[in-house]
Amino acid sequence: GEGVGCRDFLNGPYLVLLCLDLLVCGVAWTFIDPILERHLHKAHHIDQLHAGYFFATMSLTYILATGLVGVANKRLHMFKAWNYGVMYLGMALLGGALLAMSSNNVWIQLLALSVVGVGQAFKYLPIVL
Repeated sequence: GEGVGCRDFLNGPYLVLLCLDLLVCGVAWTFIDPILERHLHKAHHIDQLHAGYFFATMSLTYILATGLVGVANKRLHMFKAWNYGVMYLGMALLGGALLAMSSNNVWIQLLALSVVGVGQAFKYLPIVL
């Protein structure tokens, strides 16, 4: 396909979208660690080492999903509309905002971090494609 020149990039909406994506993704990574680590320790008596495994799960699902998201976004441009939705679904699961979920269940929190990892792959990868 055709590439975007530097002048076109700076004059188009690409730069604004890139900054917005980086801002949203950066904020999502920053508040999860200090808040969730304290919650896991207080509610479930999980120490810092085991809380680190939770965050490793998020990173692992991010790594595994990046390739799949890249292939999907290259072939089907309609997936770009789902980019924010997957990450917000993970955040809603993590915060217990969904009606049927309990935020005090460790397995729900582990699943939520996995979904957030996939959501991060959906957010970071399309800005470079």
